[in-house]
Amino acid sequence: YLEQLPEQLKQFSMFLGEILMVCRGKLTFVDFPIYDVLDQKCMFEPKCLDEFPHLKAFMAVEALEKIAAYMQSDCFLKMPINNKMAQWGNKLLC
Repeated sequence: YLEQLPEQLKQFSMFLGEILMVCRGKLTFVDFPIYDVLDQKCMFEPKCLDEFPHLKAFMAVEALEKIAAYMQSDCFLKMPINNKMAQWGNKLLC
């Protein structure tokens, strides 16, 4: 997985181009699955976006006021992100 990750991120980066949000700066529901994919990759390999500055900039979604407040609340669960059968990302983190 880690060997293929840079190429996957490169393709993702080329697809998104230099935009910060899919709808040219306006946050829409389409941005959340993209954020989710990037966040999971960062959870697995924290430095994976270092060579992709505009993908890293996309992660600013989590700094938006309401999203940041939600992520700081007791309602937000960072994990699990995978089914209990998975070897990674299947445990609840408190």
